[in-house]
Amino acid sequence: MMDAREPTHFETRPTEDVGEVSALLWVNETFMHASTTITTGTTLAAFLPAVPKGDALTRGFGDYLLSAPAGKRDGYHGYLFAKPKTAVQKRTPFRSVTKVMPVSWPNWLRNLHGGMVERVLNMESGASGATATSNTVTRREFQDRYELIPGGQISTEVMEEEFHSPTPFTDLDSEIPVPTHVRYFYKGTQLSIDCLHDDVFVPEETTGFERDDEFGMIAAQELPPGQFFPRTNFIGWQPFTLTDTQELVDGVWRRFTRRITKLPPLPEAIRF
Repeated sequence: MMDAREPTHFETRPTEDVGEVSALLWVNETFMHASTTITTGTTLAAFLPAVPKGDALTRGFGDYLLSAPAGKRDGYHGYLFAKPKTAVQKRTPFRSVTKVMPVSWPNWLRNLHGGMVERVLNMESGASGATATSNTVTRREFQDRYELIPGGQISTEVMEEEFHSPTPFTDLDSEIPVPTHVRYFYKGTQLSIDCLHDDVFVPEETTGFERDDEFGMIAAQELPPGQFFPRTNFIGWQPFTLTDTQELVDGVWRRFTRRITKLPPLPEAIRF
């Protein structure tokens, strides 16, 4: 219980960073009026000028920044203040640990091409009298070739880091590799797979296409013949951020990141 006759009551709270605390100022509700304006980011020293701050200023908390309300109890309104940080300090983790954990890696289509080959269908040989004979039947056909790194759960080295700030972080990293579907049936070859890949183009087999303007999007432009699969955001395996989140805890914005720092050994490629 706090003494309701006191204008304020000051205390500190520990944070996840063992070397840092947040400040908590309880203000007697009699100081709160309809015209009272409270702005996030105000220093403790400048907060509600008419309210005495007790030993908060003499203990060095005057430059701490208002970050969040702390509710109400015993006739007091609570306000949390966090330690000010420079841009460099906000980017400096207070905790960092490297570990190995399973990470889900997507399939990676490293190479895809096609071409014509000659295939022997039948070969016969014999003799007619004293003359040797032979009969070889061949056929030219189209074949595709590709090289694929199969994805899956693979043990990977990651770094976990935690950061503190009196204000929200605005540079959270959300880009992760996003595979897309490549599929085709072309001259007897076919492929259908979700993967990371560079631009893939499959020509049109048919000819003489005539557009029917009564079908499809009214304002659509005529598309070139063939199938096109644009490159994915990552065209191969590379380090990326698995997790980047933040939450407000006891007046301090706590950011947690989990980043891949080292690629795992590549699985044996599938070649076809």
